[in-house]
Formats: sequence, structure tokens, C-alpha cells
Amino acid sequence: MTTILRARVVLPVVRPPVEDGAVVISGNRILAVGRWTGLQGEHAGTVIDLGEVVLLPVHQDLEPGEIARLQAVMANAP
Repeated sequence: MTTILRARVVLPVVRPPVEDGAVVISGNRILAVGRWTGLQGEHAGTVIDLGEVVLLPVHQDLEPGEIARLQAVMANAP
């Protein structure tokens, strides 16, 4: 089953924040992260609109460098 989580902002670990973002999940895997407008036409599934939240899609095994980068991004987030 594929699920699409939509959020005001998505904070990928290795890319800049995505306004009006979405995360596509199938099982326990993240299939795609990007703008809602782009992903809604590329993927079918159950859409869960989380509203005015910041969504942080991460793998459970973060490396120390990724954690430091994430902290820096969060410190500069609007």
C-alpha cells in the first residue's frame, strides 16, 4: 500500500526545505520526496494531509554528520 504524506514544509536530510511538500511511502520505504504538485501526478495512493506542519522524513539510522546538518537546517528554518 502506498501512502502520500502532505505537509506545509518537508525537511529532507540532504536537500533544502520543500514548501508544500510530500513524502511517498510504500511499506517501510520512502519512495519519493518533493513538491506536492509534482508528486500527486506521479504517484497513486492514500493521501494524508498533515496540514501546517514540518515533516522530517528520515531513515532510522542517521549518521552524525547528517544530524549536524539537520540541526543547522532547523536553526535556519522560517
